[in-house]
Amino acid sequence: MGLDFTFFNQLDPRVFIIVAASLIGLFSVLALFFFIKIFFWFYLPIKQKKFIDSYDYILLAIDVPKENYQSPKAVESIFTTLSGAYSGPTKKEIYFEGRVQLPFSFEIVSIEGYIQFLVRTPAIFRDLVEAAVFSQYPNANIIEVEDYVNSIPVEFPDENYNLWGAEIYPIKKDVYPIKTYPMFEHALSQELKDPMSALLETMSRLGPGEQSWVQIVITPTMEDWQARATAEVKKLIGEKVKKGKTIGEIITDPILNLFDMAADTLVIQSEKESRATGYEQINKMQNLTPGEKNIITAIQNKMSKVAFLTKIRFIYSGRKEYYSLARGVSGFFGSFSQFNSLDLNGFKPHKRNKTTASYFFVKRRLAKKQNRLLREYRERIGVVGGISRPFIMNIEELATIWHFPDIQVKAPLVKKTESKRAEPPVELPSQVVAEVESFIEPTFGTNQQIDKFTESVSPADPSEVKDDFKLDLESTYFEERFAKNKELLQERLAREKNKQNQSDQAKQANQKSGSAPDNLPL
Repeated sequence: MGLDFTFFNQLDPRVFIIVAASLIGLFSVLALFFFIKIFFWFYLPIKQKKFIDSYDYILLAIDVPKENYQSPKAVESIFTTLSGAYSGPTKKEIYFEGRVQLPFSFEIVSIEGYIQFLVRTPAIFRDLVEAAVFSQYPNANIIEVEDYVNSIPVEFPDENYNLWGAEIYPIKKDVYPIKTYPMFEHALSQELKDPMSALLETMSRLGPGEQSWVQIVITPTMEDWQARATAEVKKLIGEKVKKGKTIGEIITDPILNLFDMAADTLVIQSEKESRATGYEQINKMQNLTPGEKNIITAIQNKMSKVAFLTKIRFIYSGRKEYYSLARGVSGFFGSFSQFNSLDLNGFKPHKRNKTTASYFFVKRRLAKKQNRLLREYRERIGVVGGISRPFIMNIEELATIWHFPDIQVKAPLVKKTESKRAEPPVELPSQVVAEVESFIEPTFGTNQQIDKFTESVSPADPSEVKDDFKLDLESTYFEERFAKNKELLQERLAREKNKQNQSDQAKQANQKSGSAPDNLPL
């Protein structure tokens, strides 16, 4: 028994034309959708990466003043100044030229316990960065240095080195703020318990062959993130939040509206008013708990300040004989947990961008994650690239996790400017003077540096590194190792030494003449 196709012969030929046109239209829409996906997933990021790489970048080492009485509020002003770098590219520049906003990278680096604050900036914004820093810290020293990321292997696994790293991500939505520095101030004395002290103390305890890097990549933005924050506040107080329509809702809404119009003609006015009242959301602001009110206040405070698109990365690396996750990683997350708040926000390692692997092909997957994270760190990837989306942090949050430590922070190896050395008082007995001088010379001398690549200088066990060996506030270890212009560095050090000698001579003259000490209160 054969198939009967007489049914199709009886159909109007226009039916086939309509079906064919519909199929062509469907395939055209799918092809357009596929093309748009390819454009945004592949072509546009390549154009944007090419645009970013077309600029030159420099790395600036910033030496904090020794007697720093500035609060993190001063660093807020630095970030506010940098927000002026926003250029606001047009749609044509974005989609046809790949133009994006250039990022800045604020970093804290510990190389064998020697800590340095750094800023990586596009060369065209160097004057902007220096002006922002000098406006708040006139005595700061800024010098251009080579990139320290080249001091460890490029590819892992490596025979001599190991690496652990992670991208740091918010626990909740980025509209919720972290604990900021005003929360670390004593309620009565207004004394700031600097949260940087724990981080710097942890980083200063690294020994020979170990390095710890913290990177905060920020990109100026005009993103309307306040709208997301406002929607979250309305959600918390119980107001109805208007959401954008999906494609399905756009298609079905006209049909449903026809049914609503037909139904409304059959419903008496009192019933319609009752139904409308049932749909209204009751404002629960008066019934909120004190904790809920604090959350809303914190979100609104975050909305009131300038914000940046942000990515945070952490890397700990070391020679395998010295490598210790307990010392290099646990301490970092312990100190970073100070910024976490159970009712607001905090930080955690990104679940997909951290150097951990379990179960299958562990070594291969671990090496892939190490190399990917190291590449993202080296390239200072911000908005363009990476497997995670950037999140919003305002200037108060950024100044909390990256600021120059005040005078109360005792981390010994943070590079300070104009660290002062004074002779023992003349009235001390000669025996005591000899003992003091024998202690000062090996402790505060700048000639003795730890060389990571020289076993004769570095002890076999990092635990053998004595605390007194590391109390060197005048160390120029980082600059001498990475400075691009060695002559300029030596000239600066000579000026500082000459200025210090003049200050010491003036003090000695005052002591001999019986004058009051300079630091005596009026």
